[in-house]
Order: sequence, then structure tokens, then C-alpha cells
Amino acid sequence: MRTSKTLLVIGVAVASLTIVIPGVALAVPPASSAPPTGPAYICDNVNDVPGYPGAFGYTKCEPFGGMTTSGFIPNYQSYILMNRTGDPRKTFQCSGGYADMPTSIGPKRCHLESSVPAAQAPAPVPFSGP
Repeated sequence: MRTSKTLLVIGVAVASLTIVIPGVALAVPPASSAPPTGPAYICDNVNDVPGYPGAFGYTKCEPFGGMTTSGFIPNYQSYILMNRTGDPRKTFQCSGGYADMPTSIGPKRCHLESSVPAAQAPAPVPFSGP
């Protein structure tokens, strides 16, 4: 009788584990997205400026696609400014301005290209800067 009770306890424990393991697997965050290949800046925070045709990126900014790390960005240079994380995740099409890595990006002109709810946004690109 004692052996059957022990087997029952072990069986219940194993059955519980099969329910818990899929729940743990679902809690693992998704893999990060690949960095952009075109001209872009990704910052932890991107704010648009109401009433002004611009946006401002700050905190852990990174250049992609050959963009400058510091100094002026020529007015003819267009690029994407996007949030590393956020809800909703905003993407701006910008041109000109200045860069000061990793602190900030100050475009001359921007317009909102897309605004996607966080649940539908791609996984964030991890910061790989200094």
C-alpha cells in the first residue's frame, strides 16, 4: 500500500510538471529583431513635438545603416527614427538635424510614419553601444 501511495504522489508531481512547463516556455521573451539595414537611429525614447514638424530621440541612441554618431546630419539625408521599446511603438521618417551618441538625436524635420500597438510591434533591438 505504501508503494502505491508513493507512485501516486510521483504521478501527480509529473502530471503537474507537464502543465507548468508549457506555461514557463510561453513566459520566455521573444528573440530580438535584427537591426535595420537602412539609415536609421534607434533610441530608448522617442518623443514627437506637438505643433512642430519634428521628433526627438534620447537615451541609448544607436546609428544604423552608415549614419553618423555625432555632429550634423545633412538636410538631404533621410533616415528612420524609432523607439527601442514603447507602447505604442512609433516610427518617424526624418531628415537633417544632429546626432550626439548615445545621448540624443535631434532631427530637423520628421513625420510619423507608423504607430503600431506594442502587442503587434516587432521585438526590440537590444542596445549594443558603449
